[in-house]
Amino acid sequence: DRIVAALGPCLLRDNFEVGPDLVTAFTDKYPDAARFFSPAPAPPFAQGKSLFDAAAFAAWRLETAGLDLGNFDDIPVCTLARPADYFSHRGSVRRSEPDYGRNLSAIAMWES
Repeated sequence: DRIVAALGPCLLRDNFEVGPDLVTAFTDKYPDAARFFSPAPAPPFAQGKSLFDAAAFAAWRLETAGLDLGNFDDIPVCTLARPADYFSHRGSVRRSEPDYGRNLSAIAMWES
């Protein structure tokens, strides 16, 4: 009850294309994780790819670890969909840019 978690901005489901190898890696470790993958529409995605809902997966893992989801703040902002606001390696590759910016994430712990 003293733990609070937040997620985002990050790569959201509609832009998180993954191959069958990642689906297998997740479902081998977490059989219930299959529900976080859906077939990717082709085009624009490659045939045989899936879309991964990493935000929903993270919320599920936090909840199974005992976090009350009332203490979970999901910021549903996709870094790839907002290139003027966030750097995205995947977005830079899609745009054939020679380099990409960097984002910073932080984990903080304190007693109050």
